[in-house]
Amino acid sequence: RAHLTSGELNYRQNLVFLPGFWRRLSIFGSYTRLHFDAYENFRRPKQMANGGVSFDHRGLSLRWNIAWVPRFRRAATPANGWSTVDGDRLTHDAQFAYRVSRLVTVFASGRNVFNRPQRRYYGTARSDVISRNSDYGAIWNVGVRGVF
Repeated sequence: RAHLTSGELNYRQNLVFLPGFWRRLSIFGSYTRLHFDAYENFRRPKQMANGGVSFDHRGLSLRWNIAWVPRFRRAATPANGWSTVDGDRLTHDAQFAYRVSRLVTVFASGRNVFNRPQRRYYGTARSDVISRNSDYGAIWNVGVRGVF
């Protein structure tokens, strides 16, 4: 039995006070803080954040998102003290869409666009003993969406 307490801050602002086409920009972000009364029952990050910017105007839609998760212990700490730790993660995602007509939209989206690997380490204060290196690469989708 364990309890989890959390707090979250969210912010979104449409920048309508800016001149010209800049007024179509929006910024957004959130921060989450978690508290576990018994961390061993969860073994998850204690905080995380994400944010980004978006632009929408005359059928054009652009988005840039950033997500951050700090390093956290993944498993119970064994007698030798070499626990398994997930390294920090900072990923960037991008989206582009253009409405060609009322029925057709072309789009492209990218996840982890800077190709940042996900790493797992041994030891809570070390990052030189890698136990797993997951290099998924950037994932891109390109297509045409139609409404019929």
